[in-house]
This record gives sequence, structure tokens and C-alpha cells, in this order.
Amino acid sequence: MRGSLLFVHGTGVRAADMNATFTRIRDGARKAGIDEGDGISGVRFATCAWGDTFGVTPGNIPDILPPARTRAAAGEATAAELELALWAVLLEDPLFELRVGAQKEAPERAAISFGGPTPDAAAVAALQGLDASALPLAGTGLAPAALKAAATTIAASPLLAQAALTAGSPNNVELLDAIGRAVVAQSILAAQGPAPAIAFDAAVRDATVAAVALALQAATGRGPRDWIGDRAKDLARNVVTWKLRRDREQITEGALPGVGDILLYQRRGAAILDFIAAALEQLPPPVVALGHSLGGIMLVDLLSRANHPRVDRLVTVGSQSPLFYIVDSLSSLEPGKPAQPFTPWLNLFDRNDFLSYVAEGVFPRPANGPTPPEIEDYEIDSGVPFPNSHSAYFSQDETFAIVRDRWPAP
Repeated sequence: MRGSLLFVHGTGVRAADMNATFTRIRDGARKAGIDEGDGISGVRFATCAWGDTFGVTPGNIPDILPPARTRAAAGEATAAELELALWAVLLEDPLFELRVGAQKEAPERAAISFGGPTPDAAAVAALQGLDASALPLAGTGLAPAALKAAATTIAASPLLAQAALTAGSPNNVELLDAIGRAVVAQSILAAQGPAPAIAFDAAVRDATVAAVALALQAATGRGPRDWIGDRAKDLARNVVTWKLRRDREQITEGALPGVGDILLYQRRGAAILDFIAAALEQLPPPVVALGHSLGGIMLVDLLSRANHPRVDRLVTVGSQSPLFYIVDSLSSLEPGKPAQPFTPWLNLFDRNDFLSYVAEGVFPRPANGPTPPEIEDYEIDSGVPFPNSHSAYFSQDETFAIVRDRWPAP
């Protein structure tokens, strides 16, 4: 076996990551019997580190971010940020606040009824009896039946009963507010089709919460306020939006190379393709071009040009080339036009890699003759969950075995 293998890395990759991946590729290839050499005797391995030459750099990120609030910048969330954090969690788990309250120790008087219903029974009954048709729902995008269904769901949860017991009274003001938030969050989460208007308007959302709480208070009476305080908000703030806002500079810097490289390629990809072409032209044949992720997209674009450097087989791994093609984002191939992609093309995908796509049957067939273009999809089952599955191909023996078995003849 002789020739060359050029590796073109994906988005967001810079020297350190590229070198580590390239080492895995060389080790895996050797293990599969693809022996390293100078291209004349054995296989010459080469890389095209376009990221360090053309890839984006963060620049002065602080200049483009909204100024941080003083308290939040110091690590203490504002009241508005705490509220935002709480709603971020509630829209994932409408019972979150009641769940937190249910874990509090109930006062001894909570289970004593003195001739009336216990707090848990009274709270459940009040919510079950909620008349959603009497609530001001204009502008919410919610029908009374939808809000009633949400109330029924919350009332059926044992967490409501337990939270009422820990509150010690069914008319505890904090408890009623928490129930109102749970009902509204559940109604948003359960909405079919596009999210209702209430999901996008905090003022409307909060007014609806207050209306639900007021209706429940009318059924139970106004009671004490002391229950869990800001405990639910304190728990929520550690994992959601306010922290992300505080850390936004670091998050932007971390995400920018990956997203930025894709945007850069869409705008100024010609220079990068010329860079890859120059690297390919230096290699002894037969040449295998191996592209990962965005690197595969670049190779499909480059090799589908009318005049491209010699390549004897294209191999894409975890590639979005088919996706880019169907949304007309490849520079060299356009849906509905007769231009053919480069072949032979081996496309490796993993069902657990949500950034990999299949290519067979997507691209146009030759106008004359029954033979379809030689595009072969091959599944790699890494057993690794996403997102690590996107880079797990190079740790699988099967990846290099299939490349070896499809190695072009001299």
C-alpha cells in the first residue's frame, strides 16, 4: 500500500486539538495495516491546519457585550435575575418550586384539621375547583380549557399536597404564588404547536400567575407569607440564565471558534479551499482526502470544482455536506443543477452523532447511463453519546479498516 492521506480538520480546531486528533489517526491507521512511509513506499500522512491560518479569533469580546450589572458581576444575582432563573427551571419542570417546598419539614399543626380539611386536602380541592373561564386570559394565547388542564395536572401531583403540608396552611401567600407559577408553567409546556403568547411576555405571564393565585386565595382565604422564601430561586440561579449572563464573555469566547469558522467559511471560503488545494498538490498519488465535519464540507466543495487537485478517494467523517447541499450552502454544488459531486466518496456517519448525515441518494445522478455516482454511506457505531460521538470515529478500529479496504489502487 502506498500513496498519501491528507487530514482536513473541522470547525473550531486549532493546533493542539488538531495534533491530538492527527496522532489518533496515524495510530489507528497503523493498527489497521496502513503503514506509514514517504508515499512511494508506504503511506504518507499529512495535515492541512487551516484553522490556525484562517480560523477566527475571539477579538475584543467585551466591547460587543451589554455591560454587566454591578451586583451580578460581583457574583450576586439581582432580584430580576433570580426571577429569570426560576422561570427558566419552571419551564422545564413546572413542579420545581413545589418540589423544593415539599422537602421542607412540615410544622406539627399542619396535619390537624380541627373539623376542617387539612392543608393538603384544602389546597388540592381549591386547585381542582379553579374556574379558568373566570380568569382574564386575553392576550395570553391560552384557552380556559388549557389552563384548567394544567391546573388539573398540578393538582394531581403528590408534591402539591406535600408542599401545602410544609407551608402549614392552604392559604399561605407564598404557596399560592408558587401554585400559580406551576399552573402557568405547565400550561406553556403543554401547549400544542407554536408556544402561546404568554411564553414571550413576562408581564402577561406574571399577571396570569397573580390571577390564579388570587382565585385560589378567594377559595381559601389570605394566610401567612412565611414558607420557603427565596430558596427555590437560590437553587435555580446556580444552573441557569443569570449565571450564563454573568459568564457570557467566557461562553462567547468558547463558542466563537466553532460557530465563527463556519460563518467565515461561508463568507471567505475560497482562500481556505485554495490553501487545501495547495496541500493536496504536494502529495504523491494515490491520494485519499479525509475530512472531519466542516473539513468534509470543504473537501466536497473543493473537489466538486471543475479544476481540482488530484484526489483518488474522498472520505468524509461526521460531515454536514448533505445538509449544506439541500439548503443550498455549498459553493460548488447547487440543488436542481446537473453538477456532480466528486466520487469515489466514502461517507462515514454515526446515528449517535447528530452532526453526521447520509449522502447516498441526495446528490444528482448522471444524466446519461444507469450507473449512479459512487457515493457510499457507511455506519460507524461508536457507542459514545453526543457530542463526544462527533469525534469518536478516530478511536474506532472499524473506521480505519474501511478506509484501508477502500484504499485506491496506484
